[in-house]
Amino acid sequence: MFIADHFLIPTGKGKYLLIWRGYTYSEITGKYYCSARQTKVKCKARLKLDAGGNIASAEGEHDHAPPKYIYTAGQWNVCENHVMIPTRRGKYLLMWRGYTYSEITGKYYCSAKQTLVKCKARLKLDAEGNIVSADGEHEHEPPKYVRRPNGAYVKVKGRYYPDRY
Repeated sequence: MFIADHFLIPTGKGKYLLIWRGYTYSEITGKYYCSARQTKVKCKARLKLDAGGNIASAEGEHDHAPPKYIYTAGQWNVCENHVMIPTRRGKYLLMWRGYTYSEITGKYYCSAKQTLVKCKARLKLDAEGNIVSADGEHEHEPPKYVRRPNGAYVKVKGRYYPDRY
């Protein structure tokens, strides 16, 4: 018998994903199969639950990394990657979903927090730099950045003329 260290998250389609040890499982006829089973990975890991909803058995090994989820706006979402953009002052802006965030005493706040917009969106990162939570909604458009051929990001104001960057 395994310890009940798993939980269910709604999928938005009326079903649930089971998360255990960072991996997600989908229910198919009473058994839970790794969600990567139906991708190119074809993972064979699976779980069985007992009548009390506890994990009774786990079979197969994962040959892939677990997906990353964060709790945002009252629901679990797949975490997309973020980018750290170096600034002229030697600090970094965190760019996620097109919006930029500045670090203030270990927390990341929307860069528009200190402008007339006063945006309250913020992020929390774990010790490895992964986004673990996102709070607040943006009520403004994201800033415009372009990525130069050398990989550097440049903020664009007004119209964008590719030849200038």
